[in-house]
Amino acid sequence: MVRLANHDDELVAVLAHEIGHVVHRHGLRTVIQDSLLGFALLAITGDVAGSSELFLGLPVLLTQLAYSRTFEREADNYALNYLRANGIPTIHFAHLMRRIEQTASLRSKESGPKWSGYLSSHPLTTERIEPFEKGTD
Repeated sequence: MVRLANHDDELVAVLAHEIGHVVHRHGLRTVIQDSLLGFALLAITGDVAGSSELFLGLPVLLTQLAYSRTFEREADNYALNYLRANGIPTIHFAHLMRRIEQTASLRSKESGPKWSGYLSSHPLTTERIEPFEKGTD
């Protein structure tokens, strides 16, 4: 990421995003939510062995992805507010995110088609950077 950055404020924007994860306690919330969902599914099925592992794992994965996207939006919002409060142009986040997406796209073309986009824990880049390009929520 440091190599992709063309301006120090691009790195500040990404660090503000990561701090947003800490401020909102996303790591702890993820552990708790995953555990509660796993326990609920265990209580419903009564079995975690054999074929039921698939049925336990898939809902947890899909729920985790939804939580992760929400967490990413919260962290993005934190970064957006931080940049504004400190007089840093919000467009810096958008510029770095576009470069990261371009780099990832080139790598995926080299390694062949993947289904990972459907299981991404992050919202679409275009959706994420829109408020940063506009400078508004």
